[in-house]
Amino acid sequence: MVAVIPVMAGVFVLATGISKMLSPEAFNEAVRAHALIPGWMTSAAVWVVPVGEAVIGGWALWLIGVHQTVGRASLWLVVLFAVFAGYAGLLWLNPPASGSSCGCGWSEAPAAWASICARNLLMVGLLSGVLLVEQNSHRSVSWSVNAAGPP
Repeated sequence: MVAVIPVMAGVFVLATGISKMLSPEAFNEAVRAHALIPGWMTSAAVWVVPVGEAVIGGWALWLIGVHQTVGRASLWLVVLFAVFAGYAGLLWLNPPASGSSCGCGWSEAPAAWASICARNLLMVGLLSGVLLVEQNSHRSVSWSVNAAGPP
């Protein structure tokens, strides 16, 4: 049941990565409008970010589906959402001169950076909760095995 959160997050991240890859011009325009990344790095960021999202989203889903390692998948997703929250936080504190989209791939409306930052921090919190549940479930299992003593 606890795997629902990282599965949904993995699907979301995979979908956003793919949507950015399908529309690199729009993502490039959004990243340039944000004015956080130097111009010479924008071209690389326009490909690295979507590919990274798709890889992390797909990797998380593979870890959960094939290896049933919800904790590892959640950790990768926590790191990604923390980076997104940091980026959105910087844009919240220093908004672009003209309203720009978030660049997520499906909205061209001016971004509400405070809510985007909060949404990403919420995902960090939820996925961190999954990590804690996973860690505690493994501890109790290993504790009960160790408490039983040698066979």
